[in-house]
Amino acid sequence: PFTQDLHPLSDGPVDASRRTVERACADFVACRHNGRGAAFRALEYALALEEIDRIVLVPDGSPTGGRRWEIDRIVDLLLARTRLRPVTFDVLLDGASKGIVRRWRRLPGSTGGRTVAVDAPR
Repeated sequence: PFTQDLHPLSDGPVDASRRTVERACADFVACRHNGRGAAFRALEYALALEEIDRIVLVPDGSPTGGRRWEIDRIVDLLLARTRLRPVTFDVLLDGASKGIVRRWRRLPGSTGGRTVAVDAPR
């Protein structure tokens, strides 16, 4: 989870076993951090860990905090930084506008990942 501050669910990478994924999902749902979302900072944190080969980004739509907050610029920078490093990006968006979904879609589309847009009940 990320706001202006990062709130890692673990101290480092973990294998995506069924158990660890379920635990991470439960921790994420229970998370009550709020504030401006510095998505790029969280992505930089994940990319600093060499073992990471897949990143699942779950923003609440459009980033609003941090040095980088323009989706198109974030995507450009991430694609440039991972040009020689195989990293797959998946993006899960809840309640995002069609324009926001379209702008995020370029990142997974360029890395073999998936974009999933849902409207979860509140």
